[in-house]
Amino acid sequence: MVGSLEDLQGALADAGVDDPAEFDADDPPEGVTEEQLEAIARAADAVGSAETRDALAGLEQQARDVCKTPLGL
Repeated sequence: MVGSLEDLQGALADAGVDDPAEFDADDPPEGVTEEQLEAIARAADAVGSAETRDALAGLEQQARDVCKTPLGL
């Protein structure tokens, strides 16, 4: 899970995106190349992948079981 988030963060940083919340793939900041857009899209897809969702589910279960606290992600 952490790896996929770090990959997305890296792809955004490589494209010069300072605030991911303001990134719009349909209207990218000036200077962002097609390769950078593709890297961002691949990384974003990985964040939403079944593998990442399964990892998050495991983390949430661990937090509930051990800490008795839901993460609420």
